Amino acid sequence: MTLATLPTSPSQQLRVDRAQIAVRRDASEYAVVTSLCTIRFSDVATACTNGKTIWFGSKFNATLTEKQFVFVWLHEVLHVRLKHHLRRGNRDHKLYNVACDYVINLILSDLAKRLPTLLELVPGVLLDEKYRGLNEDDIYDALTASDDASDDDASDDDASDDDASDDDASDDDASDDASDDASDDASDDASDDASDDASDDDASDDASDDASDDASGDDASDDDYGIGGVIDADELDEKAVDVEAKRIDDVVLQAATIAKLSGKTPSDVFNTGSRKVVQSVRNLLAEFIDNSSGCESTWSRTNKRLQAVDIDYAGTHKEGLQRLCFAVDTSGSVDDATIEKILAVVQDVFHNSDFDTINVCFFHDYVYSEKTYSHGQRFCLPKIIAGGTNFDPVFDHAKPYDALIMLTDGQATIPAKPRRPVAWLLCGNWINKDIPYGRKILI
Repeated sequence: MTLATLPTSPSQQLRVDRAQIAVRRDASEYAVVTSLCTIRFSDVATACTNGKTIWFGSKFNATLTEKQFVFVWLHEVLHVRLKHHLRRGNRDHKLYNVACDYVINLILSDLAKRLPTLLELVPGVLLDEKYRGLNEDDIYDALTASDDASDDDASDDDASDDDASDDDASDDDASDDASDDASDDASDDASDDASDDASDDDASDDASDDASDDASGDDASDDDYGIGGVIDADELDEKAVDVEAKRIDDVVLQAATIAKLSGKTPSDVFNTGSRKVVQSVRNLLAEFIDNSSGCESTWSRTNKRLQAVDIDYAGTHKEGLQRLCFAVDTSGSVDDATIEKILAVVQDVFHNSDFDTINVCFFHDYVYSEKTYSHGQRFCLPKIIAGGTNFDPVFDHAKPYDALIMLTDGQATIPAKPRRPVAWLLCGNWINKDIPYGRKILI
């Protein structure tokens, strides 16, 4: 879908130029992604995009501060980056927009806290912390379920209203006979007055008709886009959709490369909070740790994890101290939110394992933070330092340990296979799935 474009005034162009300079200065990875769309001005109520063009309503633009303009601009850019214009399918357009807005506004809310001089949220945008960690599909399903529940409540109310109206009807029948005589006398006088007022009513009807026509005009349809909405891309066949998706992926990859080279972690661009740590990851990791503990089964002690759910089963016997190492890649391949989630999973699995201690270390091209924990101790997250990626220092660091878990995207030269078991928790947008050894668990 394409909207009519209005000429861009000098003041509008100046605002666009200032916004582009500010984004290049403060958020270079976003500056690359903004190249996905051109900015135009239109008579749209607020703003919207079809994946190729971003239209700002001229009147709406005049109400925005420069930082709010950047917010709306990046909001539209994220619609494209997340391919919302390609993914709606047959879902309700307005409700799908709402779901997408909740995802995007949480991302930009975090960015605004980090870069308050670059952007600020426009009052009234859709923002709700209860949707953090959910993707557009999850939120759409939740909104649809909420609408269905509201419809059910409304139908129940209608049913009770019908019962009440039946009671009223029986009362009305009893009073009809008494009022018939009085109404006959009054009707003669009323008919004279009604004929005098008829012409006035016609005029008022015309006015109300005009008002309703105005309310249902173009401005009402523009409101469906919300404060920065997304409209479907022009009619595309399956091959054209793939081409458009690849165009977006290529630009995002370029943005990620620039961000990593500058030492930044573009988590809010490339990781939207929609990935969730699922139970299968926890189970696979627990299986790896159990198989790596070097323990033998024995009934002299019961299995702690099964005992917690009231199941008696053989425990394990071990010779010597069993030590686990968990290494976290902070070069920019894994966003902070995912690191926190995986830390919680590893902590839980370790506390229910037969390993005695776990060493948690953080690295990029060297190990810059490490701490050893025993059962019952809570893992601490240090200040994250970004940089290049080199696995050799962390593999050297892990030599004294009995097993190694790596949280990374795997995008670096893989060292020779060590003697100890290795598990690769792989996440990110460009995962290396060709690692030649170890247990690979995709997040």
